[in-house]
Amino acid sequence: MVGVGTAGAVAGCVGDGDDDPEAGTGGDERTVPDEVSMGGTLDFITNEIPPSIDVHQRMGYGTAEQYIAYERLIKHDQDLSFEGRLATDWEIVDDRTYVFTLRDGVTFHDGSEFNAEVAEWNMERLMSDYSGSAAVFSPVDEVEATAENELTIHLDETFPPLLDALAADGYMVSRAALEDQENEWMQENPVGTGPFEFESWDQRDGLLEYTAYDDYWRTDDEGNELPYLDAWTFREIPEPQTQLQQFQSQDDPGNYLHGPSDEFVDDLMDDEDFQVSEVLATSNTINYLTMKTTMEPFDNPQVREAIYLGIDNEAVRQFVPHMQEINGPLPSHNWGASQNIQPEYDPEQAEQVLADAGFPDGLDVTLTIWSDDPQYEQVATVVQDQLGEIGVTVDIEVVETQALLEGLQTDEISFAGVHWGGGGFTDPYGNLHNLYHSQGQFGYI
Repeated sequence: MVGVGTAGAVAGCVGDGDDDPEAGTGGDERTVPDEVSMGGTLDFITNEIPPSIDVHQRMGYGTAEQYIAYERLIKHDQDLSFEGRLATDWEIVDDRTYVFTLRDGVTFHDGSEFNAEVAEWNMERLMSDYSGSAAVFSPVDEVEATAENELTIHLDETFPPLLDALAADGYMVSRAALEDQENEWMQENPVGTGPFEFESWDQRDGLLEYTAYDDYWRTDDEGNELPYLDAWTFREIPEPQTQLQQFQSQDDPGNYLHGPSDEFVDDLMDDEDFQVSEVLATSNTINYLTMKTTMEPFDNPQVREAIYLGIDNEAVRQFVPHMQEINGPLPSHNWGASQNIQPEYDPEQAEQVLADAGFPDGLDVTLTIWSDDPQYEQVATVVQDQLGEIGVTVDIEVVETQALLEGLQTDEISFAGVHWGGGGFTDPYGNLHNLYHSQGQFGYI
């Protein structure tokens, strides 16, 4: 059971699937005001601030909190084409050699200079065991600073998604800031070249604050210095009803509620006081149930088939009306998606397949979901009832997001309901490698 996440966003919208605030969505045309309002604070209400805001170690998360202090060599524009950011130009010399010309005069928030040597060090950090992106960049053989502002990447095999990987994961952090620190220091003290610099993080009260970086290098098309805002605050409120009340009680028009609970979206759309943006677009964002194929009983393909046949997608969809149904690990708009797969629901056949798998009397499984989305609990309850009809007894376990992600990666959780933002990729590689390759981030097979 999979669906494209719509990310209902009040008073604005972010990113592609990972919540990168600069990433292109490729969706509806953006509303651009005649005049830009300068200053003020964006109060961003979210259900969870990740445990790490080091963009090289996102621990399975992908949220705006982790991105806004940093920049990449290249990024996706609104049409999902590649656009230079810290790199002004790049050349594919041959299918295993990429040369990037880097922007001059860029500084990190600590005042240190961005150059090719720092970019080389960043790529090595991204490819290290510390980084969550090491598997993504495994085809890279060597990275070298071939001039002060020239970076050359050599591949040991042809890797067509390299530019997409750099746009997704190739963020640059300050080497100087980590000179006398352990890697983990940056998980709570981000230092990048981005438009906002880290101010403070009260983890007890769930309040993360960034302020505008005075020496940020970019201007808009009219020559205005960026960013427009003075500050960006992230406020962690896990409970959906409390989120909504906090959002509605404030008068600041810059307030932003990210991903409101589905049960509130229709009412917010009908309220003229709020602007709601739904983003389907061309991201690789999916919500789905996963079975870990290396763990019992899901190492038996017939068990997986029986569970697949025992779930009625139409019934599930009644609880996720703001999602679009898909029938595989890729949204239907992705060029790698098959258009020929149709969902099957056949509980009688499911019972027979389960018996053929060696479970004529049924079996017990645990479905693990995270606690910050009531939709998952509703969906899990429907799945629990449906699978019970074919002899699969489902115990629903609700855990914190971090515990679920860690459990999937350490083989402590075998059956789960999760969300994946495509890893920031637009290429199918971002879903297929990260989720299904044996060396991927989760390695479900």
